[in-house]
Amino acid sequence: MSAERDSRTKRIAIGTTNVSEFCNPYRRSVASMRMLCVVSAQHELERCTRPPSRDVNSERKAASYYASTLLLRCEKMKAKFWLSLSLLLICGVASAQTRKWHVPTYKCLVFGKSNKDEVKRTFGEPAWYGNPEDEYDNPDKNFISYEYENVGGFEGRTVVIMKTRSGVVTDISLHPPYQKPLPLKQALEVYGSEYVERESALGPCPTAKVIRSFKRPERREHPFFLVYPKKGMYIAVDENNNAREIVYMRRCP
Repeated sequence: MSAERDSRTKRIAIGTTNVSEFCNPYRRSVASMRMLCVVSAQHELERCTRPPSRDVNSERKAASYYASTLLLRCEKMKAKFWLSLSLLLICGVASAQTRKWHVPTYKCLVFGKSNKDEVKRTFGEPAWYGNPEDEYDNPDKNFISYEYENVGGFEGRTVVIMKTRSGVVTDISLHPPYQKPLPLKQALEVYGSEYVERESALGPCPTAKVIRSFKRPERREHPFFLVYPKKGMYIAVDENNNAREIVYMRRCP
């Protein structure tokens, strides 16, 4: 009788998930309650730990989606890499051009502010004055040039360029004598090594567009230029490695 009751209780417990209904102490004996709880717990454990059925199509779709996402991410990373590299090259090529050009001061003459009267107070009356020549050897009437010899502690010719109307100083160039050239090593001891080197075909003040399209020649041409943006000047170096001229400029266009 007791065995039949336990068997019936076990069949009922296996077919249900409501454990509290058969674990009621008022309706079942202690032994029956214990059996019901154990059997129901085993059934629930088997149901929860049963491995799910394998869906091949879902797995294929998930793998395809993952591969597509990974490929798209790689393409985006590649595009960002090439964009960053291009910007780096452009910035590297035009780095010197984008550096701030400092307005120079020479012998207390402030470029863009000092005028011809201050030039005369500093260097005296010029040995020669007139309109400087442009690149085609024609007089440029927009500017006036004062030329001096051995002034301001410099041995050689000093040329001061000013605007004709305002008389404001725009350029000052120093030219060592041909009989006593200025070695580049000696010039670097005075002006330092914080310069940007420019090829002869570029000139001292090329634009960023010209720099990007420029192809360096196989052999060096002269004069080449050592540009000092922080000092507002440059040095032209000849084939004998001498400083041909030292030029201070208000701006480097």
